[in-house]
Amino acid sequence: MQLQPNTPEELAAALQECADSGRGIRLGGNFSKDRMGGPIAPADVTISTSTMNRVLIFEPRDLTISVEAGMSWTALTRLLDDHQMMVPLDPPAFAKSRRAVEDAARGYKDINFRALRLLDSGGVLVTCSCSHHMSEGAFYEVIAQAALDAGKTLRVLERRTQAADHPILLTVPETMYLKCLVLEVL
Repeated sequence: MQLQPNTPEELAAALQECADSGRGIRLGGNFSKDRMGGPIAPADVTISTSTMNRVLIFEPRDLTISVEAGMSWTALTRLLDDHQMMVPLDPPAFAKSRRAVEDAARGYKDINFRALRLLDSGGVLVTCSCSHHMSEGAFYEVIAQAALDAGKTLRVLERRTQAADHPILLTVPETMYLKCLVLEVL
């Protein structure tokens, strides 16, 4: 069964009905994640948010945009095209296992390539990975390859990781899960 709510209230009602009846759900905006990760878990109900595609907040001077879950990448990039100042990328973990690292690298490269094509000289890309199976070096290499493919030269403004309340233990590599780069297009 597939449901397609048009409002946040309809979405909340659909989620509650599935929870009350014990049905497994799968959320699908424009199904972009289907092409980026591993296999999709089976579900009783698919809830598509593709009709929920409004811009909720857009303040270009504050570098702020919030959109509903169903907005497609294409629609978002068209909207941002006039401003070309900053693109933040903070996707979910693409590599949930060591076997998924190669697919994750393709996903990270694709979204960073797309983001870089939006930015002109002086634009800023903030890109993150919370996949602890992907090393910092491997993540940086993927970003470098995306930049080469997009024909962009990048300068690292900042390298970041998780906040101090999520400590990194040198003897426990999986605690170094968040990698973040703030990059300027030259």
